[in-house]
Amino acid sequence: MLQAIVEETSPASVRSAVLATYQRAQGAYQWSDGMALAPAGRQLVRLVQEASLHGISVSGLAPQRLARFVDALEWNAQLLVGSDTKENHVRSVIRLRRLLFADLDAQLTASALALAQRMGVSSAEGELLADVLVSKEERNAWVTSLVPWHPQYQRLLPVLARYQRYAEGDGFETLEESAELSVGSVGTGVASLRRRLRQEGFESAVRDDSAPFGNALRQDLRDFQYSRGLPVTGVMDSQTHSALNIPLPRLIRQIRETLNTWRESPTRGEQTFLQVNLPEFVVELYRGRERQMRHRAVIGYAFGSGGGRTKRFHSQVEQVVLNPGWTPSQDIINNNLKPREEASPGYLQRRGFRWFTRPSGQRGLYQSPGPNNTLGRVKLRFPNENNIYLHGSPDQDQFELAARAMSHGCVRVQDVEELALELLVRDNMMDRAEFDGVLASQRTQEIRLTEPMPIHFEYAMVVVDDDAAVRFLPNVYRQRSRR
Repeated sequence: MLQAIVEETSPASVRSAVLATYQRAQGAYQWSDGMALAPAGRQLVRLVQEASLHGISVSGLAPQRLARFVDALEWNAQLLVGSDTKENHVRSVIRLRRLLFADLDAQLTASALALAQRMGVSSAEGELLADVLVSKEERNAWVTSLVPWHPQYQRLLPVLARYQRYAEGDGFETLEESAELSVGSVGTGVASLRRRLRQEGFESAVRDDSAPFGNALRQDLRDFQYSRGLPVTGVMDSQTHSALNIPLPRLIRQIRETLNTWRESPTRGEQTFLQVNLPEFVVELYRGRERQMRHRAVIGYAFGSGGGRTKRFHSQVEQVVLNPGWTPSQDIINNNLKPREEASPGYLQRRGFRWFTRPSGQRGLYQSPGPNNTLGRVKLRFPNENNIYLHGSPDQDQFELAARAMSHGCVRVQDVEELALELLVRDNMMDRAEFDGVLASQRTQEIRLTEPMPIHFEYAMVVVDDDAAVRFLPNVYRQRSRR
């Protein structure tokens, strides 16, 4: 009987795992006692019904089949409540209930395993997929863990629903080419701009589409420009026009892909870690799944600029270097430092550089620690094949720019000293007085953490700010859609 039930479950790709699950449990129910669903079972039914809200395909999850089972069980329960006739009739109704629960139980197991794959919990296939299911005693927490806890994931769910409602309605108006529009402009272009912004929720107090371009519309346009990572000017230029005409399906696809980024991220299983979101140009520290620190960052050069892009990878910060020196690559020496010395003789000496000879005979440059050091006063090291690390910078103006893809691959972090101190204090390696003393000495000190800090470089292109503002970030490295 079990074999026959399993053969009817969906999707087919997890049937061998479903069969393995029941064989290991000697045919025992997984989500019920044969008479009532366990809390984990009810929770799983709700999650399957809401799967489309997470931007994943419901194909094979069988939400309609589960709904029919639930309806049939409610009908069966009504038969039991009103059954005061012969005992054999009651036994028949109970037997039918157990048969319904057997089918429902198998389908729930199949749906749970399929969700584990689609929610990024497991990439296993076949019988190995059965290993993802925890014991029935821990099943409640397991179902909850299928949905990533990350605040960006949770914030994006209502955003996806909102943009899907836009698509189900009239969508967004396509704007015709027009001259640059700013405060004081009039005409049909202003009316079209006002309607388009209103369609996406950028709505000022001025409802009259025939009104001139005023300060209220300027603020709406500034809000839109911020939401697209554009220069916030309040002027309708060609760059803003192109952003306003991005097709709505593409925006929805970006939201779905970002949800998938967080489903696949190792952060879903961690409590404390550093996170670098490359398109957002930020570094964040999470502790106990709460954001504790947020720093602006500069990342590798944008696509097509000839520089070194910062890669997406995962590692652990193992070492904090105070007052680091810097040995630039030969490429940086030839293309950056030598031209500066030629343009302004004495530049290298003024910036603390000195020449040395490598074992190969090639001349190199070393920059001593100090206020002018390119790496700032702190460097955070972590193993990776790209020789990328986090560090400070003597140039603070760069952190005020909207687009901050201008390094050779490493990540420059604003106020990196505070981040480093937090790691050292957490590791019981140093307090603030000791930290400030070492920095003031300008002597290099390398400190190995006893408890490495996980660090994750992510590429999430849609973010939701703390004030609920949605931002579609520029695709700085032109990563291709996975769909």
